[in-house]
Amino acid sequence: MANPFTSKSFWWATLLFAFAGVMLSFYAGYVAESQGVASTSEHVSALRNQMLIATAGATVLWVLVVGLYLSDSDSRIQQQRRFVEGVFENPSAEVKLPSGDDELGALSRTLRDIHPKIQQLDRQARSELSLRELILSNMVEGILAVDKHMRITFGNDTFVEYCGASSGPLTTGQHVLTLVRAPEFLDLMSEVIRTGQPQQARMELAINRGRRCEVNARPFGEAGSAGAIAVVRDITELERLERARRDFVTNISHELRTPLAAIQGYAETLLEGGLAPETFEGKSIATIHRHAVRLGNVAADLLTLSEIEAGSPLEDARSFSIDGVIGSAMRAVEAEAEIREVLLIRMGSVDALVFGHRKRLEQALINLIDNGIRFNRQGGEVRVETSAPGDGTARITVTDTGIGIPSEHWSRVFERFYRVDKARSRETGGTGLGLSIVKHAVEQMKGTIHVESQIGKGTKFTITLPEAM
Repeated sequence: MANPFTSKSFWWATLLFAFAGVMLSFYAGYVAESQGVASTSEHVSALRNQMLIATAGATVLWVLVVGLYLSDSDSRIQQQRRFVEGVFENPSAEVKLPSGDDELGALSRTLRDIHPKIQQLDRQARSELSLRELILSNMVEGILAVDKHMRITFGNDTFVEYCGASSGPLTTGQHVLTLVRAPEFLDLMSEVIRTGQPQQARMELAINRGRRCEVNARPFGEAGSAGAIAVVRDITELERLERARRDFVTNISHELRTPLAAIQGYAETLLEGGLAPETFEGKSIATIHRHAVRLGNVAADLLTLSEIEAGSPLEDARSFSIDGVIGSAMRAVEAEAEIREVLLIRMGSVDALVFGHRKRLEQALINLIDNGIRFNRQGGEVRVETSAPGDGTARITVTDTGIGIPSEHWSRVFERFYRVDKARSRETGGTGLGLSIVKHAVEQMKGTIHVESQIGKGTKFTITLPEAM
């Protein structure tokens, strides 16, 4: 706000006061002479009295002028204050502002100029807010946002429907516990707020309703006061289809194993019964036997993969030593390594305890080592090494000196039936499911697997598992 005492009006009032004081002084002297005062002392005394009277009169006049000015300034300031308050309460309302040539008038003109811009910003903000509310309210996914105290800041009707609540629209500020009673959801949101890391899980938000949901939660807001926002998707139908697919694969694998075993057995009998390998009949039976074995391996791998995806364990989860698992896996592939003249090397003696299914991890390691043998060169090596970095994890590294994997295939080698070199895979008898089984088995133990490779130099797979507490 401008200082009223620096305005032009104030200086004009002060000049008027000085001029009035001088004129009254002259007038007092004139009156004293015209009355014919006898002595000098009487003349001075009379002049002093007249000066006092003149000064008092001028002071009163100055006070009146300044008072009127300040009263007018205060009224104009109050108008400007009401204008500013009205802009925040109702930007579209029209409010009159005082005018003038002083600083307050300039301020009024500035406020008058920015008022349309404020109205435009208000309309834009209201439009964007309405659009956001419309989009979020009509989303198929449920949305819920909470602050760091787990109090709801936003939620749409879809989320309320997923929770099975019949209380109507959400109320900002209510605790999430009043809406969602699923312990898994509350723990998930608390973990996001506590760690600041995204979380994902599948669960039922409403008990005994048979509706499965996938919850993706992540933090939002400023550090130290960040809350969490959850996006919930109904996956009931998706899980039903996944179960149907797993059941189909499991059933077809079981059905295929019996006739394939019979074909393989009869072929072996014919080959061992005197058919010469160089004859047409011998070659035909050998081909039948080879493909029967391959189909049997595919059926077995499909069955294993389905069981892992379905979470069907071969044994109860427990803590076990990774060193013992590596030893068992290496012994299982020793014969294949000798046939292909590939050297198996165990490096590092660091042992650690991990929690999970021992047979699943052993099967994963057998697949990795077997791949390193099959896609290696004669006289090559496959090295298995363990380490414990001290960050609560254990690492198993399988490195070979084989043909390598081009970098553009790294992200896809864990897909089922994916082959980098299809001709080489058929030659070695691969099913295209081994690495997919490895990935699922490792992830079932809350671990990760990473691949690095150089063409012509070899490939390195690194498995990282959390140590048992």
